[in-house]
Amino acid sequence: MRLVLLGVALGVLVEGFAWLLRWWEFRRKLFLLVQVVGMYGLVMGGLAAWVPRLGPGPTFGLACLLGLCSELLNVAFLKWWRFCDGRDDSSWGRLVVLLVLALAWGAAPLVIARTDTALVGAWRATGAADPFRELEARKRHLLVKREALLARLREVDHRLRALDRREQRLLERRTRRTPGRPRPEQEGEMREPGKEEGT
Repeated sequence: MRLVLLGVALGVLVEGFAWLLRWWEFRRKLFLLVQVVGMYGLVMGGLAAWVPRLGPGPTFGLACLLGLCSELLNVAFLKWWRFCDGRDDSSWGRLVVLLVLALAWGAAPLVIARTDTALVGAWRATGAADPFRELEARKRHLLVKREALLARLREVDHRLRALDRREQRLLERRTRRTPGRPRPEQEGEMREPGKEEGT
């Protein structure tokens, strides 16, 4: 998405400069919008994303081919924009202009990719927080907190089990003592012979 936005920005810059110098003009503003968003943003911005994989040379060649096809399609059929120099579109001079424009199209994705790299480097150089690194740091912090809570929970479980074992031992001692204790009736019977001897 960032490369597409940079492509749109490049399209606005180039088309604005061409409009000021009267190099060419569009028949409708809608055609200009399609050119800036579609060709500069989506096509050239998309090719800029492939520069690290394809390399500058193949990307330049592919962009040149697409740009030349776009220019030839407009001159031959679409007529979305026209050149303001008054030359015939079928002349050799016009063909040279189209070839120069094709080379300019070839440089577009390279310029977009280089600008993106420079902007990212400048952003990191200013010390601005990378959102991905910030998320990773927060995630690590939460993982550490979770491990601390789990360790605390294990400690509480251990203490509860110790209390359960202690309670079980106390109950066992109490049950062992209870059968041997004489009941009150038995204590009275044991005292009767003593009383008779006293009388």
